[in-house]
Amino acid sequence: MMRLLLAVALCATLSTVESAPLDELVLPDHRGGTCRLDGVRDRLLMYFRTGERVVAKRCDQVLAKRLGPGRPLVRVIDGREYPPEDRATLTRRIADAVGDEPVTFLLDWDGAVARRLALPEAPLLFVGIAADGRATGSTPCSFDRDSLSRVLALLPALDQTAFTADDLAIIKRSPKDARP
Repeated sequence: MMRLLLAVALCATLSTVESAPLDELVLPDHRGGTCRLDGVRDRLLMYFRTGERVVAKRCDQVLAKRLGPGRPLVRVIDGREYPPEDRATLTRRIADAVGDEPVTFLLDWDGAVARRLALPEAPLLFVGIAADGRATGSTPCSFDRDSLSRVLALLPALDQTAFTADDLAIIKRSPKDARP
């Protein structure tokens, strides 16, 4: 009987993850607003800890060229390591670093995204979100050709041409890389 109950609970968890796991989830953003994630469809979601911000930015810059303007990257910062009293400071630092760039960072203070998507522990992960809102998979990423190619494979509709050294060389260091 206990095995049956565990099996039913496991199936319920898996079906929740495979349905549109981000529906009804609302996260604050770095500008002081909120974002409802119901509309996240046919996108790549980048989930990262602040310690990986430089690598995340470089990956973001290279992937933006492949994604194009019609399929923006969803950027979510894993803020679980920050106690409530430090969150306003982090949010302000992110806003200062981003400035006027047309980029939004969502802040996952309690790990809701990680739980809903059943993400493994990793400093920088990419998740494919299909057109129906289901997660197609996730992969850890570092700034190298193989990792970035695995990221593209999460959404088959993307240009799957392998990354070259030239693709990675276009990224220039910015003074903003050293901030938050």
